[in-house]
Amino acid sequence: MKLAYLPLAALVLPKAGLTGANFRATHDSNADDYRRWVDRVVADGFRVTYCSVSSNGGPPRHCAVALEDETKIGSVSRTNLTSAEFTALVAEQTKQDFRPISVSGYLDGKESRYAAVWTRDGGPSAWVVRHGMTEGEYEKEVGTQEARGLRPDGISTHTDGRGVIRFAVLFVEAGQTEWRARHGLTEAEYQKVYDTWVPRGYRPVTVSSYLTADGPCFALALIKDGGEWIIKY
Repeated sequence: MKLAYLPLAALVLPKAGLTGANFRATHDSNADDYRRWVDRVVADGFRVTYCSVSSNGGPPRHCAVALEDETKIGSVSRTNLTSAEFTALVAEQTKQDFRPISVSGYLDGKESRYAAVWTRDGGPSAWVVRHGMTEGEYEKEVGTQEARGLRPDGISTHTDGRGVIRFAVLFVEAGQTEWRARHGLTEAEYQKVYDTWVPRGYRPVTVSSYLTADGPCFALALIKDGGEWIIKY
């Protein structure tokens, strides 16, 4: 299977989460439109489960997915957070037993900003979120969290105001699930990773692309859990 390539966004979704489910989605929304969309879907009985923001040299644009909140789990969604605000909000939501399920870093003007979604769904009890990491720091953090039994579940990359690639990553408890994580991949290398591991029963859980001086690169994580999935670029 040859993958289509678009260096703007890649969305990986578990089929089980959408097949037969009532959901809402938005894309290409500015911050104000996104907030209004969140208010509207929450009022209609939905909860946000995913948000990604990209600027690509222009104003930040949001894309997001919300699922029908049949069990009234609820979610908290925020955008346009500074690094300090994001750190404070992680601590605040943790005290309320909410955990992050989606994290996105992006450039707004010359400053890094963050958008995130939290939920209280009884999911993995062990998790860690890190942001503002360089590529080298991310590689080291993967090793640190692997030793603690955690794996990358969400990877977001953006270029900061100084031209440095920054990683924002959500790690969750791996348990017995086999996983692989790669970064700094060219398009050909990404295709090779896909062709090598997908036939072995692995599926991507997160994919992020970013531009470097040498061209576009990819970071991704795959798990082997038997789940069905789809990927859109």
